[in-house]
Amino acid sequence: MSMMSSAEASARPDSQVDGQKIVRKCYWNVAPWLWLMSFFTYLDRSNLSFAAFQFKADMNLSNSTYGLGASLFFVGYCIGQTPSNIIMRYVGSKWLSILIIAWGIVSALGCLLKSGEGYLAQRVVLGLVEAGTFPGVVVHVTKFFTAAEVQRALSFTLTALSISQVLGAPIGAGLIMMDGLRGIRGWRWLFLIEGLITIIFGIIFYFGLASKPAKASFLTPPERDWLVERQATELAARRKEDAFAGSMWGTFLNWRIYYIGVGWLLEETVRYGILYWTPLILDGILTGNFNGKVVTGIHGTLREAAWYSAKLSLISAILFTLATIAIVAGAYSSSYFQERNIHMACFLTISGIAFICVPTALRRSGGIAGFAVLCIAGASTFAGIAPCTSWVPALVHGPAVNTGFGIFNTMGTMGGIIGPYLIGVLSDRYSYAVAMSTLGAFNLAAALVFLTSPSGREKESTAREHRMQPSAQSADAQLVKPGGEP
Repeated sequence: MSMMSSAEASARPDSQVDGQKIVRKCYWNVAPWLWLMSFFTYLDRSNLSFAAFQFKADMNLSNSTYGLGASLFFVGYCIGQTPSNIIMRYVGSKWLSILIIAWGIVSALGCLLKSGEGYLAQRVVLGLVEAGTFPGVVVHVTKFFTAAEVQRALSFTLTALSISQVLGAPIGAGLIMMDGLRGIRGWRWLFLIEGLITIIFGIIFYFGLASKPAKASFLTPPERDWLVERQATELAARRKEDAFAGSMWGTFLNWRIYYIGVGWLLEETVRYGILYWTPLILDGILTGNFNGKVVTGIHGTLREAAWYSAKLSLISAILFTLATIAIVAGAYSSSYFQERNIHMACFLTISGIAFICVPTALRRSGGIAGFAVLCIAGASTFAGIAPCTSWVPALVHGPAVNTGFGIFNTMGTMGGIIGPYLIGVLSDRYSYAVAMSTLGAFNLAAALVFLTSPSGREKESTAREHRMQPSAQSADAQLVKPGGEP
């Protein structure tokens, strides 16, 4: 809609719309679809950890090889991430549906693995097809929300990262307990069934997600016009303030993206390390055998071994439940105070110290204390996800978000390459205690980087001023006309 037609429309009494209601509609009709996509992404990505005990034994894998496979997923992810984001720029959000179906197929084919080499190759391909999903979520959110609203929208979506582990634990445990059904091992059932469910969801997702505000069927025509105009107004204001920050290709030269990317790399090294190793580390904690060199607790019949593996997955859900709470609390606090640097530094400092203290707590007070400290360390690491992932839209805008977040998250993905393999190597050569201390050091270094990073607060303030301006000009803050500044 042109500015002239917007003005003409605003002159008609029936053209008045409730801006806050429109934003709420976007939360309820866009965010849930992105939440579900993120949930299935992380469920398929991390089901390896729930299958770890059976899978490692059947495939005859060392800790280092298991960790290498988990890391190779992120090699494919790094290679495919930015190209996938650029493709999405031209193809649109339907590209996400294609990716969902593709990764569901690759994940389901994991049930056919017979060798360590096949395992390593499958993880690389899975990373390639999943590469554009999480950056695509962030890019899609910016189509419907202003820079000041993005963090709140993302905070809900990002809870899928930890909830996938909370719900994935009993789901994984149940599928593992299918061990022996029709002569098929439990971990094969896990890969097959979760992959098939993802394929079905990808087909539904294609028809369910609104591709852009102008095509949002959950809005009335006047509401769509208002939202399109509001997003265009904010984008124009940000371009006027900093045209370079809106350049898709100029983003490759934006030092701010690379600076916060270093902190994201360090933090993601820790988070992905924990994501793939929690059940195995938990085994070491509960049995008191924290050297990491042998798998303990697996004995008796295959049924007993399957139950032990399932039990570890269920206990792991405690950590990820706390992580879910931490994500929401961290996002709310950061959004309320409109501040990221100090929040991120505090979260990661607490986490870093807690990781370093895990071996001491285990040695002095036993397994429960050791696990409690590990939960504090893990939850504090997850607490900073929403403030951190909403950082890029605060620094750049428009098409630059595609490439900017691609660069940023590619650097974080490098942490996914490092973390799982690093824990495997350190636990093979030394112990889980050395691995925990190393993760703590990574998070402390990340805290320092984020404390000194460019904030982007001034750009969010500009966006917020444009969003709130009608309220200052109208006696009724609830009623905003399409032609007005949002």
